[in-house]
This record gives sequence, structure tokens and C-alpha cells, in this order.
Amino acid sequence: MENLNMYAQNNHRDDTQFGEAGIIHEIFKRLKVKKGVCIEFGAGDGKEISNTYSLWNDQGWHGLLIEPDTDKYDQLVQLIDRLNKTETVTTLPLYVHNTQQEIQGKIIARPLDDIIDEYIPVEAEKGVDLVSIDIDGNDYHVWDSLKKYIPSCIIIEYNSEFPPHMNFINPIGECMGLGSSIRSLNSLGIQKGYKCVAATKGNIFFVKDELINKLGNVCTDINELHDPSWCTYIISEMNTRRAWMSKKNPSHYYIYGDPKIRDNIRDKDLYPIHMHYANWDTPSGKFRIQNNELYAFENKKNDPYAYPNHCIEPQLASSINLEDLYHYMTNNVSKETIGVSIE
Repeated sequence: MENLNMYAQNNHRDDTQFGEAGIIHEIFKRLKVKKGVCIEFGAGDGKEISNTYSLWNDQGWHGLLIEPDTDKYDQLVQLIDRLNKTETVTTLPLYVHNTQQEIQGKIIARPLDDIIDEYIPVEAEKGVDLVSIDIDGNDYHVWDSLKKYIPSCIIIEYNSEFPPHMNFINPIGECMGLGSSIRSLNSLGIQKGYKCVAATKGNIFFVKDELINKLGNVCTDINELHDPSWCTYIISEMNTRRAWMSKKNPSHYYIYGDPKIRDNIRDKDLYPIHMHYANWDTPSGKFRIQNNELYAFENKKNDPYAYPNHCIEPQLASSINLEDLYHYMTNNVSKETIGVSIE
């Protein structure tokens, strides 16, 4: 059984994020589509980490590119003009929503089906070949809202930090949220008549059930296709006093606020997790739950993992209201707000 992930590539002609261009090329080569119709929602500037750029620019596909961000949309329009693609590529500055949305009489969002109805190229009379959705959060709901059109292939952003057994759907309307897991998107794909045929760190590829045979004997098991390289695992001690993390620097997360401190930590198999470092410039002021109480710790050594922690003012730290601490951790309010000094 062949794993199409092997066709992911990164070279000078690949403007996709994780080599998706190689997988796209292989899928449509097997589907025998040489000049199709593609739609990209979350098109950005049209080139950087674009899943459709090589199709409409290099291979003569017709494209519908949708980008709501004003600055990125301006760059997109300029790119299309510069490449002389205005005859084959349509651009729109819109959001996609289940219903039409207006602000002061101006339409800012429409259902994807309605957008395609109005702006689909006449060349798409045989159907849409590819829809790419990359909008940092609501991707699941945008695909779910697509009812009328059934593209041959769907490329959709997901959060590969979720392991394949977790069924998580990003809350609707929450932009720049966690995104959705491969399991949840695979379940949606099955409901819509698709099979998952490939996955990179950032995108999943689905192909219509009736076209799967054209791809050959390919793997459709998300457990095999999921890229686990961004997964970070939390392992707790048997006595539950402390938890450990499997990575020093998982994606979009730092153990320390100051990268210089983080980078000085030697590589290990596991890293202790501390709730927060109140002083971003030193490894001092760690908060931790111990014996069901909140303690503050400090360590003046360069490598805080090589030496035991020394508790400071435990009677004061343990009186901190956990709700206040949460606000401190998330909003970076002053130390005085929670009534504790850690210097």
C-alpha cells in the first residue's frame, strides 16, 4: 500500500508550506487532470505558502482566490496583475460564513456555495477540481458549509499537534484558535463522501470516494498518514507531583519566556513543566502545585534542571487565589495584583 506523503517536496518551484505541491501534482497526474479549476480560501498574497499558485500560474488552471485580509488582498491583486492572470484568475476580498454578513450595507461574508455560484469560471461546468481551505481555525466549519459543490480534491488545514486518536473540532467563529484534529476532519470527510489520502504537518488531502481507485492502492489510514513530529506529550509522575513534557520547544510554545534561557537548557528526553515564570529574564519565580498547595520556587543556577528547587515564602505563595494566578499568567498583570513578591 502506497503512502502519498512520500511525494511531499520542498524545492525552488514549491511555494507551498510543507511540500504540498508534490502531493498535489501526483494526485492530479493520477486523476488525469491537466488543466482544471481550483479555489483557495485563505489565499494570502497568492504565492507564499499557497496550495494553488503552481496550478494557476504554471499549469494554466482557472482559479478563484478568496482573501479577506485587506493588506494581503492588495498584494494578491498586484500579483495577479503582474503575472497577467486576470483572464483566468478571479480574486475576492471576502470572509466565508454560513449566512451572508453585512456591515453598514457592505457585504463582508457569504456562504462558500453562493460565492462559487456567482464567481465560478465557466470552465468549471464539469465541476471543481480542487478546493483549498487555510484560515487558521474555522476550516472545519467552512468545509462543512460547502453543500452544493463536491470538489474532486479537498486540501484543508489542521492542527497536527493533536494525535490521530483525538476528535477535536475548533469552536465555530473562533479565529486563530486551536484548529481541528485530523480525526475530526476525517470523520467530516467520510460524511461527505471523501477519503483521506495524504497529510503534511499543516494540511490534509481528501479525494472523492469514486475517484480513489484512480489513485491506485494508496493508504487512507489517518494513523499512518498523520505527521506526529509536532505532537508534544505530557507525562505525569506516578506520585502526580510533577509532569514532564516530551519537547523543549514544541510549536508555538516556549518553556521560558526568554529564548536565551530556554536555549541554554541542555537537550533531554523529557522536560519538567512549571506553571509559569513570573520573572521573564531569569529562571526564578516558578509557581507549582505541591501537596495541593501553591508554592513559589526560585533557582539562581544557570541550569535550573540540574539543581533542586528552593522554596521561597511558601506561606505567602500558597495563599494566592488560583483564579488570580490564572489572570496573572494569561494577562501578565503586575505581581502586586496577586500579592506576592518573588525577587
